[in-house]
Amino acid sequence: MGKQVADYSFFDRDYFEKGDMGGYAGYLSQEEVYQKFWMRYILRYGNVAPLRKHLDIGCGYGVLVNKMTKSGWVSHGIDVSEFAIKKGKEIYADIDINVASAGNLPFSKKEFGYVTCLDVIEHLPDKEFGEAFRVIFKSCV
Repeated sequence: MGKQVADYSFFDRDYFEKGDMGGYAGYLSQEEVYQKFWMRYILRYGNVAPLRKHLDIGCGYGVLVNKMTKSGWVSHGIDVSEFAIKKGKEIYADIDINVASAGNLPFSKKEFGYVTCLDVIEHLPDKEFGEAFRVIFKSCV
């Protein structure tokens, strides 16, 4: 029996722009939320990272990737939504975001010093989250 492939087609334009299926109506409003609330915590924890290379799993349009890049990090993002990645590349021309699954990350072992996965875990099929542990540099393990 072959590996079952998850269906991510519902992470489309309606999910990001209308809020269908529990998504984000007005997804770009997240940029303000990140700046106002999340960045102080994200950067605080990032200060202990052994490498200043960041991966955001489930990056959507790349809001966090953009903010991390502007904060001096080498930042990459992945998302299963082709729509979100295309839109993100239109909005933020200089960020590195690509379509990929959390269960099959296109990165080397221990490549990143910091991995974020915000508002994503509840969307992942069983066992996909383990890939994040493969790509993060673990200096204290």
